[in-house]
Amino acid sequence: MGQKHSAKLNDVSEDGFIRYLKGEFAAMDTAKHGTLSLLQFEKLLTFLGYDGEMKPETIFEKGNVDLKEGITVEEYCKTMSKFPDVKNRTNRLRALFLKFDHSNDGFAPKKDVVEEIRKMGVDIDKEILTKVDNMDVNKDGKISYQEYMYTSLKEKQYI
Repeated sequence: MGQKHSAKLNDVSEDGFIRYLKGEFAAMDTAKHGTLSLLQFEKLLTFLGYDGEMKPETIFEKGNVDLKEGITVEEYCKTMSKFPDVKNRTNRLRALFLKFDHSNDGFAPKKDVVEEIRKMGVDIDKEILTKVDNMDVNKDGKISYQEYMYTSLKEKQYI
């Protein structure tokens, strides 16, 4: 504890960034089909804060290289990496999670999440503790980026 965590998303390795992308994809792929439809892709980009010039439909079409009905996780990762503007305009939630993910491994111990929220000036009450606990879907004491995305998407009714 005691050390200040100041990692930026630019400090995350390419493997770490891909891990975050895979977590987003898996959180949105609630039916576990291994693909996202255009509607799911658009919802995910919207949730991630995308507001760029290129339309989500165009991004989807450029990324859907096998021309099947949905975009696969591999296609999603390549697409998000291929278009720097899309990547940069969807980094807000990744950067927020990174504040909790001190080891840059895609996981944040619940105690670290609570401590970082406290450092943000939020009073830690029962409601906050319940929300943090609910993000730990598999109850292993850590919140993965996928769990964070899943519970956030669900709470905001994107899934």
